[in-house]
Formats: sequence, C-alpha cells, structure tokens
Amino acid sequence: MILINRINKRLLIAKILLIAATIFFLTNISADCTPERTVDNLPLDPEFHPQLGTYYYQVNWNRVNVGKARISIDLENDLYTIMVHAETNRKLDKIYKIRYKGESRISTEPLTPIKAKINEKVKSTKKETTIEFQKDGTIKSSEVKSKKGKPSKTTEREFQTENFTLDPFSATCLVRRLDWEVGMEEIFDVITGEDQYLLELKCIKQTTIEIAGTKRLAWEIVPELTKLDTEEQEKNDQKKDDMTIYVSADKAKEMLKIKVALKVGYFRIILEKFEPAL
Repeated sequence: MILINRINKRLLIAKILLIAATIFFLTNISADCTPERTVDNLPLDPEFHPQLGTYYYQVNWNRVNVGKARISIDLENDLYTIMVHAETNRKLDKIYKIRYKGESRISTEPLTPIKAKINEKVKSTKKETTIEFQKDGTIKSSEVKSKKGKPSKTTEREFQTENFTLDPFSATCLVRRLDWEVGMEEIFDVITGEDQYLLELKCIKQTTIEIAGTKRLAWEIVPELTKLDTEEQEKNDQKKDDMTIYVSADKAKEMLKIKVALKVGYFRIILEKFEPAL
C-alpha cells in the first residue's frame, strides 16, 4: 500500500496527459514572473488534424502490467469530443481498484475547451467533476465526492484567469497539435477542477523508440508542473522525478509513451494500437 500511495502521489502529469486518476507529480517552480499565456502565442501546426478513432494503451510498473487505458476522439459540428477510460487490472483491483472515465468537448478554431466531465472511483470513494469554460474567461467547476456508507459532499469552485487554460483532456490535444522542434519550450495553464497548474513542456531531442514491434521516430518531451497557488505547494516533495513524454515525429503526432523514473522503478504508459473510426 505504501508503494501504491507513492506512485499515486508522484505522477500527476500523466493524469493531465492521459489518465488523470492514476498519476500525481509536482515540481517547485515559481510562476510569479511568467508572461501572459494565450493561444495566439503557441506555435500550433495549422495542418494537424487528429485521426478520429480510439487509441489503446497498456499501463506498466517495472514491466508488470497494472492496468489499461483508451482515448477516443470524435468530431461533430467543428467540436472535438475526447473520451478517456482507464482502469487497474484484476490483480491490482484486490488492493487498489481504480476506475476512471473522462470526456471533454473542444472547439477546433480557435482551440478552446468548452466543458469537461470526470468520473473516478478509487476503492470505495467516488468523485464526479464538471469543468465549464465561460466566454468571459471564468472557469467554473463542481465536484461531488462520496464514499460508501457516508453522505456525498458537493464543492463549487470558480477560477479567474487571463491565461490560456485547458482541462486535462484538451491538454493532450494541444500537446499533439504543437509544431515541435528540438529546444522548443511551451507553457500553458491546466485546470483539474480542484486546482490550477502551470504546465511547462520542453522538447529535448528527436529519438527512435519501439512501439508494438515497430520503430517510431519521436519527439522526446520533458514536462514540469507547478501548482499556481504557491501557498499550497507541497513542502515535502522537493525531488523532481524524471518524466518523459514521447510524441511521434510524423503527421499523426501520436502519444506513443509516457515514462516516469521513481525510486521504486519505472512507470510506463505505452501505446498498443489505434483503431480508426468507421
């Protein structure tokens, strides 16, 4: 249980990029001097359009499978819908059962999140979160948390920001839409419904990795995440873990792999296959 709690605490970026219930990761960078962040400042690839369909991932810890995830992308009336499902496997369910479902609706031009819904269940605790992005820049969230045998608790929150801000799922869309180059660094904000974060992405190099038996050329990207409410930053998590994201260096710009190096080993989320929409 100590090991599971350590992994769950340290891997938040993959929650923002893929399966929010599984991963928590914080760094300690001051956000006071960052410039205003807008979508116009981001180097988006105007020719990129994500393939519609479903991506399937395996979730491994030290080469042992602990769960699976899938991301589906649909398009209707110039709105993308991103759906995320993730769950631990039967063996891990016996000690730490996780079920996760998320959905986000995003305007394509300009790239703007509209609404996100997150449903997660960890053991006997359920949490339902709704995030709504208003035209005036206000972001409203509602969280309903319940535990078996206890009454539910509802928390309403409101965020005010002039910076370009995304929910965890539209952030994955943005990472793929950026026109990556070695040495490039990009910064934007992410709202989880409970907290607001500054996400910084640095493209370190171009490399080749093997995915599903095929060698793929990929951008190697290092993320750093900072909680914007500095008064609540965790004091006891000073060490930065080594995390790397691999995005395919081709027209598809697929999220190929996320790797995190911990004291207890490696945590990996790896693409298994893609099924295009019919």
